[in-house]
Order: sequence, then C-alpha cells, then structure tokens
Amino acid sequence: MAATSFLAASLVRRATVAFALSHPLLLTSSKLSCRRTLISFPLTPRLSSSASEICHLAQAIKGDVDGLLKGVADKTVIEEVKRVLEMARRASSRREVLHTNFLTPPVVKESMLALEKLADLKVVVQGGYPQAERCRISVGHPEGLTSDPDVIAALSITGNFGFQPCSHGDFLGAILGTGISREKLGDIILQGEKGAQVIVVPELVDFIISSLDKVSNVPVSFKRIPLIALDYEPPRTKSFKTIEASVRVDAIASAGFKLSRTKLVDLIRDGDVRVNWTPVTKNGATLKTGDIVSVRGKGRLRIGEINPTKKGKFAVELILYLHLAYNLTSRCFTTVSRPLAPPFSSRFFPNPKPRHLSRPNSLAAANISTASSDPPTPSAEPNEPFASPFLSVQIRCQKHVADILSEALLCFGASSTSIDEEDDNDGKDEICIDSIFPEGEDVKTCISRAADSVSLKEMPSYEVKMGEQFDWITKTQESFHPVEVTEGLWIVPEWRIPPDAQATNIILNPGLAFGTGEHATTKLCLLLLRRLIKGRELFLDYGTGSGILAIAAVKFGAALSVGIDIDPQAITSARQNAALNNIGPEKMQLHLLPSKTSSTSRDSCGGVEDRSSSGVESILETNKYDVVIANILLNPLLDLADHIVSYAKPGAVVGLSGIISEQLPHIVERYSQLLEDVSITEMDDWACVHGTKKQNLSES
Repeated sequence: MAATSFLAASLVRRATVAFALSHPLLLTSSKLSCRRTLISFPLTPRLSSSASEICHLAQAIKGDVDGLLKGVADKTVIEEVKRVLEMARRASSRREVLHTNFLTPPVVKESMLALEKLADLKVVVQGGYPQAERCRISVGHPEGLTSDPDVIAALSITGNFGFQPCSHGDFLGAILGTGISREKLGDIILQGEKGAQVIVVPELVDFIISSLDKVSNVPVSFKRIPLIALDYEPPRTKSFKTIEASVRVDAIASAGFKLSRTKLVDLIRDGDVRVNWTPVTKNGATLKTGDIVSVRGKGRLRIGEINPTKKGKFAVELILYLHLAYNLTSRCFTTVSRPLAPPFSSRFFPNPKPRHLSRPNSLAAANISTASSDPPTPSAEPNEPFASPFLSVQIRCQKHVADILSEALLCFGASSTSIDEEDDNDGKDEICIDSIFPEGEDVKTCISRAADSVSLKEMPSYEVKMGEQFDWITKTQESFHPVEVTEGLWIVPEWRIPPDAQATNIILNPGLAFGTGEHATTKLCLLLLRRLIKGRELFLDYGTGSGILAIAAVKFGAALSVGIDIDPQAITSARQNAALNNIGPEKMQLHLLPSKTSSTSRDSCGGVEDRSSSGVESILETNKYDVVIANILLNPLLDLADHIVSYAKPGAVVGLSGIISEQLPHIVERYSQLLEDVSITEMDDWACVHGTKKQNLSES
C-alpha cells in the first residue's frame, strides 16, 4: 500500500523546475525526474540488483564516510549527514524506503552532495512547496522507491490576527510547546492577518489539531489542507552592484547589508553570519557566484555575477531578499506564550482537561506517552478511549482523480487514505481508495464534500466496514525506545530492557507528565546536571513533571533532590518514577505548589499530599540549594524569576530551559539582574541558560 500524493503531473513538473531554480546548490550534477515526485534524484542508471551490489553500496557508505564528507566544516552538519548516510546504507541493504525528519538547508545540501556519489540509490527531497527550506529526504533502491513518498502534510492555522499579529516565533513556539520536536516541523508560511500554514510530518496532524487552540493569546483553528493549497509567494528581491577590493565575506556582506566592517566582524565572531547555511568562522572566507549569505536579524542575499574591473577590483552583483514569507532564519524576539495541551500536563499553567484522539493512526506516531501512570494491561476493554474501533471505508473512483480525491478526503474527516499500486496498474479505469474514519464519523457527508471540493460530478461508490479494535496505549509504548543522552546515561521506558546495564539508567513511565528524555530541553538539563553534581549537593527541580531531573540528580550523587510542580498528575507520576528507580522519600521529596486554579492537591493512590502555600514554603527554604533547574516555559520563567532564584544559595548554579533559541534575549536580559557568568547551550533550536547566583542579592 502506498500513500497517495495530491500533486497533479503538470504541477509537479512546474514545482520541480521552481525548486531547482531556488536551490542551485543542490543541483550541481544531479538529474531531475518529474514522474510523480516533487524532486527526485536517480543518482545513476539502474544497475543489476544482485546481493553483491547491494553489499558493495553498503560497504562503500560505511568505508568512505570521511571521504564523502570532505570539505564539510560544521561538525553538527557532519553528524547529521552521517546519520543520513547510515540510513541510506540500511535502506540499500534491506531494500527498504526510509525517510529522514525535516532537515536544515545545509544538511540537505551536504547530504545530497554525498548521496549523489553513491550507486544504485534513488533519493527524493520534499519540503512541500518549491522554495521550502526545511526538507525531508527519502532514500531507497530504485526498484523500491518507485513513487513519491507521502511524508509531507500541510496545516492551515486561522484566527483573528488583525489586532494581535503573530510572528514566526509565536507560531513555532506554540507548536513546539505541545512537546513536538523541531525536526517534525517543516517551514512555516506566514499569512498576515489570516494566520499561517505549517508543514509537518503526516503522523502528527491529528495530534496538533487536537492539542493546540491558541497562538500567543489568539484562539485558532486548524485544518489539514492539500499541498497544492499552500499560499506561498516567491521571494521579492532587489539587485544592485558594489565595487569591492576583494570578495571576502566581511567586505561583501557589509556592503550588502549596509553594515560597518567592524560590526560585520563582530557578527562573524558571534556566529551570526552564514554562507550557504554554514556558520562562517573566518573574516577572510571568500565568496563566489551563487553563494547565499545570511546575517541573523538582517536578512539574506545571494551573490550574482562577479567581474574584475580594470583597476583590479571586483564588481559584484548582490541580490537582496526583501521579504521571505516562509523565512525560518529570522530571529523574532516576541514574547511567546506556549500553553501545553494534552496528552501532556501543563507545567506552571492550569491543567486542561485531557482529550482523547479518536483517529487510530495519530497516537502511535506522535512519539509521546499518553499512558496513564499505571502500566496498561493487555486486556484493555474495547470501550476505553485508546482501544476505540474505527471505520474501514473502500471508495471506488476514476484513476485520474484518485490522488486529488484522497487528499480531499483527509481534509474532510478521513484519518488516512492509501491506494494499492498493483490495483493502479491493472489496466482498469477505476481504482480503490482504502480509507480509515473515526467511529461515528458521517462517512457519506465526508465523501460528498470531498467529491464536491474537487468538482466530481457524481459521488463515488463506497463500502463501510467496522475496523479491528486495538489497544493504542500498547501501540504507543512500542514507539518508545531507550534514549542515550550521552555516553553512560540512558533514559529507559519502564517496559524496555536497559541497553547497558552498567550505565546510569533512569527508568521512566512519564504518564501524563512532561519529561520523556527525548526532548532537547530535557537532554540539555541532564547534561548540565551531570556536570554540576559532584556529590552531596542539594538539588531543586522547579517544575518536576515526570521527575526525570530529580531522579537523575540522586543517581549522579546528590544528597537530596526536591521536585515541585502545580500539577497533581505530575507529582503522582514523579513519585511512581522514583519508585521505579528505587529512590525513597529520604533521597527525593516531591511537593505540590498551589496554582491559580487549585490550591490543594487531589487525593490519589500515589499519595499526593495536600499542601498549603505556607506549608510548602516551610519545607522549601530560600538560599538553601546548591543547584536549581527550572525546565518550564518562557512566560513563567520570566514571571517567577525572583522566586526561582531565591531558592539557590549565593554562588549556586541556576539552570533555565524550556525555551526556543529565539526567546533567549528575554531570558538573558531578565536573569542577568540575578545571575553572573551566564552561559548558553543549544540543541535543535532549544536552549538552556545557566549562571551563578549573585552574592549580593537580598532575600525575597
């Protein structure tokens, strides 16, 4: 079964050409194939498919990685490309079709340059629209990768943004605030007062629609849309020429962005200047025609023709991008409110009532835990939310409308659609679309509206059957695997066996609390904590969630670890996770703080205690802890800054995370009043800030 594509052949050809024109760096020697793919790179003519040749390709990838990556300077890009090459090796040796997450432009560029040197491998790059920056790469043997993989989905976000415009950072922060990692998101296309359009992995569409109802303070609604409905605008440019003594990046960029040479040198030193999406490390780096230069906060330009003058200088054509509707490199430092939605409990936000997703393919693919704090049993009752039945619907239609109708069905209520490729090649005029609908969905109305939307004269015939029931909690658990944070440190789901019994293994069942170990902010905090805990320290986890940081501190050697949260579910989950790691209350204490919506905790089998504000404060003394970490969200970090820092001893380290890189200026400005020697670490567009508490701060 192959997922369907919405793009008609003529549009694909136009999109391919547009993509090629807007991505010259990817097309140095590759050939384009316009057969049902957005952009396809058949890297060599098809060779025989013997096992020895597949083995030869796998060995070539394995043995010559350094050669393939020669000339790549960015270590982060090198590691990403190595993972793509390893994926290509697996795809070739197993004759599978494998897909990356969304990759940044430099990783896409270097991956394609490396992959095009390999034989008997087909590669497809997709970003959703011609000028897409973040793209997914699909690799496979030519016999297996015969059509365009359905690995891109689009969502429309609408709301009343006329009185409160939202930036790229607002939309990005709101979506990432649900717990989704950055690599699951493609470009964000801003549409002014109308809202935005977002490119995502298809398996997260239902989760995002069900989880997010606000961007900043604007109520929003989501709808899946066909890729052809993406409303992007080609970038507007302004061309001009400059005469320079050299083609060094500092000279050209200072002329292009109207900056002084001194200012440009400072930006290069700070890592804010990139050439072809790779950070520049030397002022003397030279540019050539076709290079893309971007400066954080200033924009982007492309180098046009370079011609020597009679006086020995260089006449350089510069193409300045005036507006990028889909700009992902701009830094918008707007305050972002990112309310967490189910299945996560909110952290220092009122806890919303959980909503269960009824579409059967949405939870397992989201790579998030929706399990209760107690492990599920195999005999889950069918009427439980995560064991819901579904409707299997077979729809007959003409072959030439199958693709467009399949995409339209997804927009009007279907959870998934697929077409049997063998059925597609049987010589008949009709074809069957296999689709899945949630139980209770009005299938007839959905099909009728989908048919009307694509201008079908008659509604297709269809047959409905009740689908098999599954325990979706167990299905979701199967998608969780042990996470190696760094060498010797693993986060292991309760239902998995630790890969390294000698390592520091944190056993976890996150339940409905935030903190699975997979998110970049959790990893950043764990790495910081491992450096700080030397033995016998007192540690405070401000917003403990699943308790992962508090548990890690004890395992690293802390004398006492204290976790606090406003969510009773988080305290219950953290207490159960402590028990899974054989940590008792003498080493790890958990306390519920009163929130605006609830000043007391609920009674539960986990033993969450009632705490008044004064009772908690009597236990949580100020100026007591050697290490304090708050991995929460931007707004509470800003609002509670004095309160968070007050628990640390003078000279103690305070760590802050749960923020995207675009929000760093707010945090640094606020906490510079309270901390000194402030440092920043970043991972996957998320950041962690830490510093030492100033000695002269008065007690709050």
